[in-house]
Amino acid sequence: MLTFTPFGVVAVLLYLIIAISIGIKRRTPATRQVLYFVFFVYLLVVAKITLFPIPLHHYGVNAPANNIIPFHTIRAVIAGKSLSYDLYNLGGNILLFVPFGFMLPLISSRQNRFLRVVLLGFCMTLVVESGKFIISSVLGFTYRDFDVDDLILNTFGAIVGFGILRFALRFWHSQHWKSPRMWLIGSPILVLIILGGVWGYEYESHSTPTKSQESYDSNVLPLETIPFSKGVVLITTTDPRVSKEPGYMAWYVEKTKLWGWRLKVKSYDLLNSRNGSMEASFASMTVNGKTFAWGAIKKPNVQEIVYRQNGKTYKSHTDQKEFWDISLPFNQTVFHHSDWTVKLKNGSIVPLFE
Repeated sequence: MLTFTPFGVVAVLLYLIIAISIGIKRRTPATRQVLYFVFFVYLLVVAKITLFPIPLHHYGVNAPANNIIPFHTIRAVIAGKSLSYDLYNLGGNILLFVPFGFMLPLISSRQNRFLRVVLLGFCMTLVVESGKFIISSVLGFTYRDFDVDDLILNTFGAIVGFGILRFALRFWHSQHWKSPRMWLIGSPILVLIILGGVWGYEYESHSTPTKSQESYDSNVLPLETIPFSKGVVLITTTDPRVSKEPGYMAWYVEKTKLWGWRLKVKSYDLLNSRNGSMEASFASMTVNGKTFAWGAIKKPNVQEIVYRQNGKTYKSHTDQKEFWDISLPFNQTVFHHSDWTVKLKNGSIVPLFE
């Protein structure tokens, strides 16, 4: 999985080297250099939120679906009747581009026109959505969907940002605060406040594992939360509005220092995959050099699931909700049915798969 950190560090270093050298040659004021740098950092934040992390392989059977029908996603989100998810999905897309519409006229006076801001805001979000489509094409699966509604919401966010700037300009001029130096100093501070608001909302919406999972799909709630590796696994049902096959999903999330709990891997356990007299199902996912094997089993007389490999035995945790799980301290993608058994409460051992 490609994370944002290496890309962000390299981008900032290259920017500082180029910006400082050009700034010295052109004798650009330090306050304007700060304004340029804040705008560059903002663009990196947009890239971080919209494009990263990038998985190197497919982590689920139900890939996100692209949407080219205007207002389709917006109507679906509102119909979901989850206020927190509405605010995250719709409000987040709008808020993300407010700094763009606010800062663009400050960066270049030629862009201090409504139609220019709308056009460039649309082009900016089109680059982002096209980037997701191109990366998905290279990967061979849709890791993030191209959504025309994102174009609408992001562009509207740029319009809101431009409106805030025009209102602020009119207010400041009415108070006779026309000093260019004040604008050059105050604008980066105001933009940093806006970026801080974006970050604060993004962090709050991922402040717990449950909130993180809800930000991806608010139509299903966790049935089980299991500590694993450096994070936790949340088990939910599959979303009937997304998946045509009923079953369960395991969401592995890890806590990051800046962005809260973030999804790393998903795993699917479809009900039609159950087999044998035990009516058992099996799924797995690997992360951080470890493997999380899990599934569901209908029989109430099960004591534990047992996996044997190279003379070692690994036993499962089972609960009253029919789920079982085993944490393996190594990567394992191929399993043999003969290595799995079920220990019943009466002490007998039977195969997990038949």
